[in-house]
Amino acid sequence: MQFFENRPTELIHPTMEALVARGALQFLKILREAVDRWMSRKRPKLETVEDFIYAARVEEFNDLDRAYYDQQPTLMSFLESYLAANFNEFIVIDG
Repeated sequence: MQFFENRPTELIHPTMEALVARGALQFLKILREAVDRWMSRKRPKLETVEDFIYAARVEEFNDLDRAYYDQQPTLMSFLESYLAANFNEFIVIDG
């Protein structure tokens, strides 16, 4: 749920493409399921912390949260490997 509340929906497809490019297909599967659930119905805008807490208590995405955190290797491992392989494209050291 937090993924969708914190990011514009225009970032869903670029995120999916990035997961494919990094070989993180198990995370792509989780994201696809989350997108399907999220888009399956109209959702009210969460305006307050209390709104967010109430929505989180519904536990609609708990199984996907667990699947995400249970994955091995972790998504962070995919990102670290990508950074290590492409270090010179991200880090510039002067001097």
